[in-house]
Amino acid sequence: LNVQLKVKSLPIKQVIKILFLVLITIVFTFSPVSSKSYKSANESIKIDKSILRSGDLIFRKGLSFISNMIMLADKRSKYSHVGLIYVKNSEVYVIHTTPDESDDGIDRVKLDRLEEYLRIDRATAIAVYRLQDSLRVLYAECSIKNALEYFDNKILFDASLDLTESQKLYCTELVWKAYKNSGIDLISSKFDNLKIP
Repeated sequence: LNVQLKVKSLPIKQVIKILFLVLITIVFTFSPVSSKSYKSANESIKIDKSILRSGDLIFRKGLSFISNMIMLADKRSKYSHVGLIYVKNSEVYVIHTTPDESDDGIDRVKLDRLEEYLRIDRATAIAVYRLQDSLRVLYAECSIKNALEYFDNKILFDASLDLTESQKLYCTELVWKAYKNSGIDLISSKFDNLKIP
């Protein structure tokens, strides 16, 4: 039996694409979701709700494929998602926008109960940040009004993460614009440019 082996050199772009697909496969295959699949999706990370105030920023480290991609693109961050806390009649909600968590398949700004936002099939870690009291009193209520308008207007999720798109929002953009339109720029308009495929 005579076997011939042909070696073909691939262009660098093809090699990069193949390596990227392998990386995606590894990230997707070893996602922490599988290790928690035995628990009920209705369970959530516990937090003392009494410490939360409207206008607080609540970050979470997600479990989804997109969350993993964000974490790979921004290695300095411990979190992949953010929303705004909204307290109404002693109930705590989170105003946020994210892909793949809607009941009807249309990704738009959401108003979720805190327990829904912190479900263990969606979050492994959380952090809450608050403006200093003097600033919070001035800006938090107005920022919540802005975020609720995004919810009421059914603003769609911006999958392209484009800050120039005014009819769609992604999570960080929602929080930033809600505060900016109330009179305070949380980041002084200084952005990091990340390369996200």
